[in-house]
Amino acid sequence: MSRGFLKNTILFSNPEKNQVDKKNKKHNKENAFQENWMTTTEKVQSYIQERIDQYYNWYDAKAVKSKASYQRGRLISAVSAVLIPVIANIEINFPFYDVSVDFGKFFISLLGIIVALLVALEGVHHHREQWLNSRSTAEYLKTQKVLFEHHADDYENLDEEKAFTQLVNRIEKAIAEENAVTLNVLTRSEQQGKKKT
Repeated sequence: MSRGFLKNTILFSNPEKNQVDKKNKKHNKENAFQENWMTTTEKVQSYIQERIDQYYNWYDAKAVKSKASYQRGRLISAVSAVLIPVIANIEINFPFYDVSVDFGKFFISLLGIIVALLVALEGVHHHREQWLNSRSTAEYLKTQKVLFEHHADDYENLDEEKAFTQLVNRIEKAIAEENAVTLNVLTRSEQQGKKKT
């Protein structure tokens, strides 16, 4: 046998050295764990930036978009509905290849289709419910963040760790509830469609 083989065998079979190696590995893992572990303040800042602010911005944008869609649909629908009787009382005849065509009836039909289509789309997309739900969730997230940061209301007498835990519980519950409500609103229209058929 060669000397290298014997030397390696002795080193690897030495129980004391193996114990030291295990302790060093354990100590290195603990140091790495402690270095990766964040303080409560760091966790709070990370959670606020990566969860609350992100979701607030998303719900705010969704609320703005849903509100605009809802109001645009209502405005077009209302104007179209008002124009139907006005156009019905006006003769709009134009000659078309020696035939008099009543464009009034055409415009009345077109406006009626627009109104019906917009009402049907609102029944499918539920822009109003999504707007109100997204806006209330966004404002709830913002309110909880402000209360937490100023140690007010339910956060007033809690230490930082307990206050943070309460904040996380409330925010996650609000997000889950909003998701459930949105899913319920969107599937409600599908269920109503199945009942009619």
